[in-house]
Amino acid sequence: MYPLAIVGSNSTADLVALACAAAGISDIRRYRPSNTDDQSQAPIPANATRLIGALSSLPLDELGREPQRAQIRLGHSGYLLSELPLGEFYRQRYGAPMLNCTAEELRSALTSEPLPTPELIEAATLNRIEQEHALTLITESLKHRQTEPNLTPPWCGYSVNTHLIEPVAANVTWLRGSQRIWQWSSQQQTHFFMLTPSSQAFDPAQWHAALRPAINQCKEPKYFDPELPRVRQNYYDGTRVFLGSACYQPHPASPESMWLGLEDAWVLARMLENYEEDTLDGVREYQRYRQARARRADQASVRAFSTLQNTTLPQRMLSHIGVALSSRFLPEIVMHKQDWFHQHDCIRGFH
Repeated sequence: MYPLAIVGSNSTADLVALACAAAGISDIRRYRPSNTDDQSQAPIPANATRLIGALSSLPLDELGREPQRAQIRLGHSGYLLSELPLGEFYRQRYGAPMLNCTAEELRSALTSEPLPTPELIEAATLNRIEQEHALTLITESLKHRQTEPNLTPPWCGYSVNTHLIEPVAANVTWLRGSQRIWQWSSQQQTHFFMLTPSSQAFDPAQWHAALRPAINQCKEPKYFDPELPRVRQNYYDGTRVFLGSACYQPHPASPESMWLGLEDAWVLARMLENYEEDTLDGVREYQRYRQARARRADQASVRAFSTLQNTTLPQRMLSHIGVALSSRFLPEIVMHKQDWFHQHDCIRGFH
């Protein structure tokens, strides 16, 4: 079997290594770039947990905390606008659980399997690696995106992980003007991702008291430009094949989209198995299946992001009323709109 290189130190790299090994590829070598920028975390939806369960010997119930509800609350008062069931209801609907666990906890579970130890490399070494392997799989962006000099991107986000706030059973989205805070709890910590226009700082006094300790810990922002393209035009270049955040930059308005890389890993491994004699055809098929789904996820994220730009009070009030009424009186319709993402099952086939 041809030698295969996997470049990356994230969960996508771990899962593609497991999936390729399961497909019969024995000569796998792993490399860890020194300038990795893939440190994001978010709850793991069913489309990803079913893949983890198929390849990891660790029971999913031991991997993380299973949230029981998804809530939307007003940022200052804490008023509950919307609540939808998760937990067992979600598991029965999609055939796999939603799990709250950190990237480190997931990597620990995946790397408990027999995997090659990654070798630390510099990005400049990539050409040498490519020459020594039949295929080089790149699972994360090897450099930060550049913006125009002296130009700050219009949006920024903060990630906060803390032991100081009591874990909650719900995954909560907090709304205030053009700002959003996503809150969820893993087994050991409570996690927050905070998104705001770059021109607006988070003011703890304007938010619910339960959020203020986390807001006070905001330090290093990660900037985001919604106008930059997020889906890569080509998922391969010669013998380089891109997956995960190397070909799709998750939209901060949809944190769960960061786990699309695990689907990439499974599909690519299956294609390499099915097209053993002509790997290029397999890589082309991988792009055909995966690029369409990434684009659909990106379009859904853009629609979600558009609600952040409801800047006037009447616009926000209408949006909040719509959220509240739909979850109370039409919850099945609300969940049906999300089914295409959560019920996607790469194990049963690709579409």
